[in-house]
Amino acid sequence: MIAHHHAEKWQEAGAEVVAVADVEPRALTAFSETYRIGGAYTEYTEMLRREEDVEIVDVCTPPWLHAPMTIAALECGKHVLCEKPIASSAAEADAMAAAAKAAGKVLACRQGDTRLAREARTVRELVRSGVLGDIYFLRLISRGLTRPGIEYNPEARWFLDRAKAGGGALYDWGVYDLEILFSVFGRLEVETITALTFTGVEQPAEGITFDVEEHAVATLTLKHGPMMFWERAWATHLPPANRWSFYGTRAAFSFSPHSAVLHVDMDPKLTRYSLGEAVPLELPPLAPPGPDVFEDFLLAVEGKRVPACSGQDAAAMLHIIDDVYAAARHISELDK
Repeated sequence: MIAHHHAEKWQEAGAEVVAVADVEPRALTAFSETYRIGGAYTEYTEMLRREEDVEIVDVCTPPWLHAPMTIAALECGKHVLCEKPIASSAAEADAMAAAAKAAGKVLACRQGDTRLAREARTVRELVRSGVLGDIYFLRLISRGLTRPGIEYNPEARWFLDRAKAGGGALYDWGVYDLEILFSVFGRLEVETITALTFTGVEQPAEGITFDVEEHAVATLTLKHGPMMFWERAWATHLPPANRWSFYGTRAAFSFSPHSAVLHVDMDPKLTRYSLGEAVPLELPPLAPPGPDVFEDFLLAVEGKRVPACSGQDAAAMLHIIDDVYAAARHISELDK
């Protein structure tokens, strides 16, 4: 499903898509005919071996395949754009970043489109303008009512299997949250984490592996930065909620994140304390969007910029998420 979007975007960016690999012969034929792709393979290793002139490989497979496919492409001298999450563990992501460094090739993750979008750029410019003063607390609330592999895209049961997906709501959506935060504050360094993860809002049918979190809550203390409360859920028994708040010493800012993807208004609000009320302040204009992630990657390959979400950044995000899981396991062990 995501591969169709990628193919269209590469062609819009001016790249020529010359080869594709898919293990399903019928899907392969239909895809190659739709996008007029000459090279069609059922084995990605054969594609890498035969398509010597290919410069860029785009990995659009589920997460457990990202590391072996990406590393193989890098070792064949290709630049790689990988779908999110970049891997099914932080250790795999580290190995991918190391392979890119060894090969001298560009490795980036598609989730960088969040950092390039108008919303993240607007938040970054507002924070860096100093209008909020020193930011001492972040409150990030993002709860939904749809679970992939169950209500959404029910054929993709791998979303529910930690061995294949790496994690649940945090690996699926949390990486987008971290994209905004990395854009605003740079690569986050976490000092302490207290966390809880939960699975069991409603069990799917019998016999389905379901060992990832539907709901995660974490409090993180950032080195040289604010304390952060982070709630990310596919589903809970509460109505959906999607509001982030940045608390500063001079003013506060709140907005609805991922507004373009969720088809909602960003609804930014800048306020300052006054006796008995929070007084609205004038908002700066929205920042212009950057290039899309495919154009951004082509520029990175040409040496004109660093990709929005490098392999190192994507790996750092998975380290934070894996540390949240470790903290949640520690709390669970104490409960026992």
